[in-house]
Amino acid sequence: MTTQFDTVIRGATVVGRDGGERLDIGIRDGRIAALGALSPDAAATTVDAQGLHALPGCVDLQVHFREPGMTHKEDIESGSRAAILGGVTCVMESANTSPPVADAAGLETKMALAEGRLHCDASFAFAATADNLDLLAEAEATPGCAGIEIFMSTTTGGIVVDDDALIDAIFRRVARRVMVHVGDESRLNARAAEHIRPGDVRSHGDWRDPRMACIGLERVVAAARRHGKRVHVMGVSSAEECALLAQSRDVATGDVTINHLAFAAPAVYDRFDVLALMNPPIRGEEHRSALWDALNAGIIDAIGTDHAPHLREEKQVPYPRGAAGIPGVQTSLPFMLTAVAQGRITLGRAVAALSSTPAAILGLEDKGAIAFGKHADIVLVDLGRTWRVDEKWLRSRCGWSLFDGEDFTGWIEATFLRGQLVARDGETVLPPAGRTVGR
Repeated sequence: MTTQFDTVIRGATVVGRDGGERLDIGIRDGRIAALGALSPDAAATTVDAQGLHALPGCVDLQVHFREPGMTHKEDIESGSRAAILGGVTCVMESANTSPPVADAAGLETKMALAEGRLHCDASFAFAATADNLDLLAEAEATPGCAGIEIFMSTTTGGIVVDDDALIDAIFRRVARRVMVHVGDESRLNARAAEHIRPGDVRSHGDWRDPRMACIGLERVVAAARRHGKRVHVMGVSSAEECALLAQSRDVATGDVTINHLAFAAPAVYDRFDVLALMNPPIRGEEHRSALWDALNAGIIDAIGTDHAPHLREEKQVPYPRGAAGIPGVQTSLPFMLTAVAQGRITLGRAVAALSSTPAAILGLEDKGAIAFGKHADIVLVDLGRTWRVDEKWLRSRCGWSLFDGEDFTGWIEATFLRGQLVARDGETVLPPAGRTVGR
């Protein structure tokens, strides 16, 4: 008998937005070709997934793989290896490398660096600046470009956009959703002397207060409405931003990092000190509670880890001189599965925030769901298995995590990328098989 499929994953509980159903998954030519009760001899390869849940591969809306320019702390190979071992099958790689991706040569270089070195699929953002307005339309139409990214306050590469006329000029030129790190550079600078307390990382949230983020959010939402465009707010961190997002559903989506869901000030700084330094800051418990409420209500749409690795020695210097950023791409799915086990979120809502909604935001029609015709990006998980995070499991070049030593519930048994088994039981089993994807 001629086999119908390359692989059949048999007996898993297949999870989508509305719950789960026990099904066989038939895979052919890297795509999902059938769902249902399939013949035992329908495939050349059969994977027994009895007792496991099949989730769509996660799509991470914000990672920093640090290449080019900062490869001592991460590169495309190490960052994407961490991603695939964490069940993340596609990422949006941020533009603020050194140099930033802000011209055609930079975008071409980034894609060339990724060739043959990606363990997961990736789409690359293009930074808008005052000097590249005439390049934006062509850039966002380039295959492999995730779209246009705006940084409203200080970041790597001198690419700050903090002028309303410039924001308007950007929105006039783009067709796709604009990805924005909200902030207000003038408020940031004006508050520095009064609110930065050298040596006290707890003052970081006083300096970069919620109002700074809200000013930026209000400005980009207004611009989106003026020009009939859409905006995605990256790294929502406060109750005030959640309230604004709830009023801006006509033009805005937003994401939250697992760090802002997992930790709260001041306890996070008492425990980790400057290792917990990131932008936007981890805020108090009232903000964490509001973020969970907004995520469960769909006001916050998605998870974007802001995976931002730095070496320990770059962070463990007195505030504010240390590097801001925390790794997270490998721990996002395990953390959210643990939250499911704790009853903080339903499995269907977690899958939507980790997979289907991020794919929709990025316009990745082949990603984000276990459905006929989609890429066979599938993560098999044991929802009942409890395990402890160990730095030996981590694959980011920075080598550390705030979750080291934590017990998680929900183990990633295997990950498939476009139908290929690429990771099993905490190890990659194929050379890099990822591709550049997106319009």
